[in-house]
Amino acid sequence: MTCGTRDLPEGGRYGVSVVTSSRARTGTRVLAAAAVALLGGALLAGCDADPRTAATAGDATLTVDRLDAATAAYCDYVAEVGVEAVPRAIVRTGLTELWLYDAALTEAAGPDALDPPPAADEIAREMQAAGADADVASFTVRLLTVSNALSDPTVGQVASTTLGDLDVTVNPAVGSYADGAVATGGDGVSVAASDTALGATFSIDDPPTPEEVAALPAAQRCGSAG
Repeated sequence: MTCGTRDLPEGGRYGVSVVTSSRARTGTRVLAAAAVALLGGALLAGCDADPRTAATAGDATLTVDRLDAATAAYCDYVAEVGVEAVPRAIVRTGLTELWLYDAALTEAAGPDALDPPPAADEIAREMQAAGADADVASFTVRLLTVSNALSDPTVGQVASTTLGDLDVTVNPAVGSYADGAVATGGDGVSVAASDTALGATFSIDDPPTPEEVAALPAAQRCGSAG
């Protein structure tokens, strides 16, 4: 798919991508239903993790409130523009993973190293029109910009290498972390940290079908019901 003049990834491992309403309203699917891979390994965040903290990377911290606000902003937006629903848990962990890579890229090259895609301002405005605060919309679009940037192999390598050098924790209520990836519910069930922390778990080897997504409670879906 394209957004403006730049090619953008079609969803991918993060479960999120940049999407414009004009594309969505003409029936173009821009949010893939591929799940984040479930990776083995012990959780780097213990049971005594601060329930207010979703993830940390070096000195940077992502709060649960911030993550939930970004998840809500993205899900409300894609529902508004008619993108087919995926499990909300996939989007939530995908945004967490993108935040980790954003922290790594900021560590490596500074906060202004990434150029937003041409549609960034439009997407932020439409997120606000769907109910998001301006700050939350800006933060969410920043994570989508990271998703776009990681499609460049050079950027991806820098991000992965830098992230590997940082001390990373992910709250078990958000997901499990190993080798640069965040997966929904390390044991198949994640403990809800808030009303928007939802525990549906799918493997990339067994992605959810549209019927499985439709069977989820509305609060556990992200996107249009069809």
